[in-house]
Amino acid sequence: MNPFENRKSGSGTTSSGSQSRKKMEENIIEKESNEVLLEKDRTQNRGWSWSNIWSWTWKPTSDHHLAEAEKRMLEMVGVTFDQKMIEIEKDVFINTIKVGNGPPLVLFHGFGAGIGLWLCNLKEFSENFTVYAIDLPGFGRSSRPPFLGNTVQQAEDYFLDKIEAWRKAVNLDHFTLLGHSFGAYLAALYSLRHPNVIDHVVLADPWGMPSYNPAIAPAKFPIYISWIARLLKNFNPLAILRAVGPYGPGLVTRFRKDLSKKFEHIYKDPSIVAHYIYHMNAQNPSGETAFSYLLGELGWAKFPIIERALDSLPQQISKHHLIMMPRI
Repeated sequence: MNPFENRKSGSGTTSSGSQSRKKMEENIIEKESNEVLLEKDRTQNRGWSWSNIWSWTWKPTSDHHLAEAEKRMLEMVGVTFDQKMIEIEKDVFINTIKVGNGPPLVLFHGFGAGIGLWLCNLKEFSENFTVYAIDLPGFGRSSRPPFLGNTVQQAEDYFLDKIEAWRKAVNLDHFTLLGHSFGAYLAALYSLRHPNVIDHVVLADPWGMPSYNPAIAPAKFPIYISWIARLLKNFNPLAILRAVGPYGPGLVTRFRKDLSKKFEHIYKDPSIVAHYIYHMNAQNPSGETAFSYLLGELGWAKFPIIERALDSLPQQISKHHLIMMPRI
């Protein structure tokens, strides 16, 4: 049974601030955030330690803060949607939005992102598709089980196994898959691993496609950038965001003005986007940790997609069904 079928039609949010949005906010944010996500915190962080006290006092974030930041991002979607935490295994959930009618389209966001950043796309996509937008495992408001591996294969399995469990939980037999940036990398890998369920694959501004070329790549960066990149190689990519504690939200506002600019036609207040980005990435960095094991030199992928023999994709995903979209 599709877990969305037991929800009343029309529960969701609209741009007009209607009763349906209010109902979604009460039912989804309060019930699922407070019961599911806070229960996850209790089971994973039972007891106390100095590190827990430090985390609470130094980092101004929590699951509730993230849920509120996501709610503000999604207030202007402009179309009614359903939202549910899909349980894929005991105490592991995938935050999922479903909207529209038509053939299924699944969206994978990029690194350090979440479903709220599809804000400008959901309404238009929903006119032709039944859209499923998810927070990838270890990111956004999805569960963040610890990553315990240390290889590229284990890092890929961390994401792909949970995505496949999610597909089975929502009873999707086949769908079009659209991934952006790191999400495009995962979309390509998922399609290689599960070609029978894929109709089309769209890779938008994909990360991890080309092989690292030491003869060319360093020339694109000043020498100090290369040294900094090597120095930070042993740290999670966004560790500094958590290390600066209460200065984190301001850091996002200052250094990721490009993200706020993309939504300035919707939100005049840039802090709405900045706070959403901050609260997603100030949480337990399990997905980020797994991603770090996929990173090679200077941000290139250790095992890029180009080396996975795309020309030998099974017939179900021919070149006619693989769409590559560069950055615009």
